[in-house]
Amino acid sequence: MAIQLVLLQQEALAESLGKLTQLETLKLKSIDEMGEPQDLKLMDLSGLDSLSILYLSGKLEKRSNITTINRLPESLTYLTLSASRLSDDPMKELEKLHNLKSLSFYSLSYIGNSMICSNGGFPKLLVLKFWKLCELEEWKVEEQAMPNLKQLEIRSCQKLEVPTGLRHLKTLHELKLKDMPDNFIEKIEETKDQIWGVIAYSPAIVIDVQ
Repeated sequence: MAIQLVLLQQEALAESLGKLTQLETLKLKSIDEMGEPQDLKLMDLSGLDSLSILYLSGKLEKRSNITTINRLPESLTYLTLSASRLSDDPMKELEKLHNLKSLSFYSLSYIGNSMICSNGGFPKLLVLKFWKLCELEEWKVEEQAMPNLKQLEIRSCQKLEVPTGLRHLKTLHELKLKDMPDNFIEKIEETKDQIWGVIAYSPAIVIDVQ
């Protein structure tokens, strides 16, 4: 199900979403007449036990954005956030979604400057994407976080330093980099063997120059 509504319509819809217990896919997008992201009204979705794929595009209220993230159903396997403007690190709540296989942060979904993926978090995550997180400077990956991650894509995160703890991603097959600073790419290439150590664990690095 894909729904694109103005704010007043969203408020009415939000009341009803919790009753759609058989819903498997949901896409919600909030924009104004000019196509710019607007506030996205979202109620508690934790009771939607069949919901597997969720796409949210729009600003989540600052006072409740982490509360909203905390109310997502554990059944989710694919989650995409866009223009959410989350100000607090969402990883501490999202990593509790133990069935999550794909997590994508698109443009302005997170406006904070640091993230931490903690020990034991995201046990089934296979794909992680960071796109246009303009304020993100530091990302720390603790040991045994994302133990099954296969693909990591980082795009247009101009302030991001080479993440601490990449060496813990021992199952990583592919690291995609696009529109990243030259010094970021150079450091990854120069320290690849130091980061991952064992050759068997060293992922393919794909650099998109377009």
